Amino acid sequence: GTDPSKILCLTYTRAAAANMSNRVFSTLSEWTTLGDADLAAKVEALEGRRPDLETMRRARRLFAEALETPGGLKIQTIHAFCESVLHQFPLEANIP
Repeated sequence: GTDPSKILCLTYTRAAAANMSNRVFSTLSEWTTLGDADLAAKVEALEGRRPDLETMRRARRLFAEALETPGGLKIQTIHAFCESVLHQFPLEANIP
């Protein structure tokens, strides 16, 4: 699994970004309370293979990790992402 702080999710509209964020947090929240068999089925549907014990532990911790990610999960519009890149590299982008 990849650290949540290293994942960037892009979409076209603010509404879609908000919807995506709600769906991600809803799914991860659900994973914290599912029984082992139900969680294993959900993870298997995503990964295409039966999860081992460490994968199950990681899946249960993802909600807390997502909440604790500095600056929050990076779920934003393409325009917001481009704006953040331009703010980080104004000289390279030739912005006065």
